[in-house]
Amino acid sequence: RHQRAVARWLAANRECFNLVYVSSLGHDASAALGAVRKEAPVVLRAERAGPAGDCAWQLASRTGRRIKRRAMKADALVGPCRSIHEELIAAGYPTPRVHLIPHGTPPRQARTPERRLAARKCLGECHTELQIDPVTPLAVYTGSLERRKELELLVPAWKPILARWPGARLWLAGMGPMRRPLIDRIRQAGLQGRIVPLGTFDAVDTLLDAADLFVSPSPEADVSLSLLEAMAAGLPIVAADSLGNREALTDGINGLLFRPGDPAALATSIHRLIDDPDLAARLATSAHRRVETDFPLAKTVDAHLSLFETLLETNAL
Repeated sequence: RHQRAVARWLAANRECFNLVYVSSLGHDASAALGAVRKEAPVVLRAERAGPAGDCAWQLASRTGRRIKRRAMKADALVGPCRSIHEELIAAGYPTPRVHLIPHGTPPRQARTPERRLAARKCLGECHTELQIDPVTPLAVYTGSLERRKELELLVPAWKPILARWPGARLWLAGMGPMRRPLIDRIRQAGLQGRIVPLGTFDAVDTLLDAADLFVSPSPEADVSLSLLEAMAAGLPIVAADSLGNREALTDGINGLLFRPGDPAALATSIHRLIDDPDLAARLATSAHRRVETDFPLAKTVDAHLSLFETLLETNAL
């Protein structure tokens, strides 16, 4: 029913658009290709890599193989990181139509001590749960709360941090199916108030400004936009040593990578950053520079516009 509704809307509003850009290679992609492919270019953007990615879903889902046959007819496909780009080609999508267009983030100034204090004051005024003094270490995670992110590692990893810094806080911003299990784990570990699932934020800029470091325990093979946003904010990063994170980070250069699935290794990396402000500052500066150079939003936008213009010119012939 969803596919039929999307297809009907696209067909009814055909005069309102020149091109259709679809997130994911699932049902929406099938609906768009079925409704307008012969009349307007259709570009599909693959989301996520590995077992949770679109290419894997097309092989495992009951309708996935049928949708893949239709997706093969797309005018272009976009992989937002190298791992997804390589998966599309390995899945048999025509190489000339597969384009690597990495994620991009808007430019922003790196954090300063003054902005950090102002952000903490602002958050504390918004909610008593976000009140934190200027010297308390604060780590943050932003993103979806899903099992594949392995966020449960953060609970045992935070206990040794509290042994050294009893007031240290870990804030988890986002929603998802792991929110309730995480709350239960936090309660069982007696860490209420020390690890706080915050829910959703319209924008995370203030949250990132208030933090001392960003944690990403996800072992996924694709680059996280949340990770890039934290790098753009000038935060030092602790992340799982995964294919996706290595695409943005180099261990010891612009972040610290720990062995995936190992809470002790995660705690050790967090401990290093809190205990060594000079190291944290050096990594944060390098991370900010890396995002400005390799992941600027303007570069991502220009690449999309160039692709769209080429497709529209070809379609007009």
